[in-house]
Amino acid sequence: MSANIQAAAGRGGRGAPGGRFGGRGVSSRPVGQQKTASPKFKGRCEELKGHVIDWGQAKHADQFSRTMKEVINYVGSHISDGEWVALSLRTEKLIVITRPTAPKDPDDIVEKAIFDATVKQYVSEMSRYASNMRQTYHIIMGQCTQNVINHLKALHDYEQMEEEADVLLLVKLLKKIVFNFEEQKNVVDALLSADENFHKYRQGNDVSNDTYYREFESYADVINQSGGLIGVHPILLKKFAGEVKFEELPSYSRFSAQLSAGKMLIDSEWEALVFEWLGKTGAIVQEAYMATSFLKKANGKYKDLVRDLENSYTLGEGKYPTTMVSAYHMLTHWKTNDSGGRFIRPLSSDGVSLATKAGTRDKSFIKCFSCGNLGHFAYECPSKASNAEKLNATVDQSEKEP
Repeated sequence: MSANIQAAAGRGGRGAPGGRFGGRGVSSRPVGQQKTASPKFKGRCEELKGHVIDWGQAKHADQFSRTMKEVINYVGSHISDGEWVALSLRTEKLIVITRPTAPKDPDDIVEKAIFDATVKQYVSEMSRYASNMRQTYHIIMGQCTQNVINHLKALHDYEQMEEEADVLLLVKLLKKIVFNFEEQKNVVDALLSADENFHKYRQGNDVSNDTYYREFESYADVINQSGGLIGVHPILLKKFAGEVKFEELPSYSRFSAQLSAGKMLIDSEWEALVFEWLGKTGAIVQEAYMATSFLKKANGKYKDLVRDLENSYTLGEGKYPTTMVSAYHMLTHWKTNDSGGRFIRPLSSDGVSLATKAGTRDKSFIKCFSCGNLGHFAYECPSKASNAEKLNATVDQSEKEP
């Protein structure tokens, strides 16, 4: 053994200066005392199957989006009355439970009995909702690595969040850590990286359609959470321009009196209108762009499906899907027989067999451009709100509460 190697081995540190490799030397620690690797952090909730929230690792933003989806699914299905908490997590708003209205005739025994029962139910629902929100706070904290917790503790709002077990504030602060590109790197560079990850992603041959759907959306979520939109090109904005009317925008209603009186809007007011229109139209464009992208990124067994769509468009039939829901259904309903032949179930006008299936895109956070409620797209807007839509509508009311 050369003098250099002996010296390196004896001190267990870096190799001799100027050595050929200049790396770490051979450790002098006995084999039985070799340092073992720390076990991988899997979180405290076993049902979340190792989905955690970390920071500083590769693709931590993708990881956060996936973990939050798993948390939302878990809370909605495993906690009693957890669907309200799941809705709160998706919309990042508190649900407003309507207070009971006192009976018009306080001497009416029946009305008073109904009112008393309604009050008890209201108090019970409020209590369960608050308890479930606190429980969800601890679930999410239990999936955060020590690195993330250290970053949370350094934030100004940490003590308030911890004292109140405020799960919505926790999600807000986690997003600040995970998606704060200005502090981590140039925002343009960060968005380019997110775009690149989205466009490179493909469905593997051994990946199920459900898994492919979730992973595809998680890559898209990273772009959206950072303030970007996918596929919003001028030609597509022009194509879908008629979907959103200026006069139907909330900003327009604020300025309608000025416009009716013939008064000009100042630059900031026009800017508010234009940006609101771009945001709503851009969301529709993104949905259509993602739907086609979802099909074209599917694995090779669906290549004939894509070819048929291209041929149908050439013939003027236009069966390309315009929503992720329709794209998912189209992929799921595509069949291939053993002899190599193929067939597809009859398509509706937007290219989708309209049967519903568990695992399709969650639309509870989608805002209808027609009625303004959550839970559906404008073209799906019903004439009468269902019970589910009434629940979603209470989310919008939370903004009006003092």
